[in-house]
Amino acid sequence: MKQGAVLVSSVGPTGEETSCAMRGAGALLGLELLTSSPSRYQVSALSAATVCTLSASGFSQWMGHLGPRPAALFRMMLGEADLRYQDRARLSGK
Repeated sequence: MKQGAVLVSSVGPTGEETSCAMRGAGALLGLELLTSSPSRYQVSALSAATVCTLSASGFSQWMGHLGPRPAALFRMMLGEADLRYQDRARLSGK
């Protein structure tokens, strides 16, 4: 995001929406794309927002070659973020 504010939320199987976070300028959103995982979140603008988009292949080109260790760490970090989402859902009874 370049400017503005957004609300990141998830929608449960019965349609209930749970607010997860607010993000602003400098935030990276949609990193699930890099692991070919579906996004579990939706993002709604809270103010006029300017966002930049980049395809997964464009992002990979921009990052350059990651050696096997940094690439593995990156995948683990994204996996941990997904586990936190699942934990939050279980702990809230959803």
